[in-house]
Amino acid sequence: MPAGAIQASPPEAGLPIPEHVLCPLLYKQWNLTIEGVAPHEIYVARRPFDWTGDGDRWERITAPTRRGLLRLLGHRLQGTDPTDASSARDACVLLRIL
Repeated sequence: MPAGAIQASPPEAGLPIPEHVLCPLLYKQWNLTIEGVAPHEIYVARRPFDWTGDGDRWERITAPTRRGLLRLLGHRLQGTDPTDASSARDACVLLRIL
């Protein structure tokens, strides 16, 4: 591969969308935080205080890890099922569109 060429990276440990693409898409749609104390912390996503978009303003999504929370939010953003094995393939199609 020539120097300076961009190489496609494999899916990031189960994320439906690479983190560097996902985080800007979530900006202003979700507030991410950690509740609890290690080793019993829970990663939480909530709608912003002034949320006026679609969905429940009081919605709360949780996961045991940061990557797990990003995975759930990525699938939510795409409208895919996080338990569906074809989701990783679908993410590649989305990235080609972006």
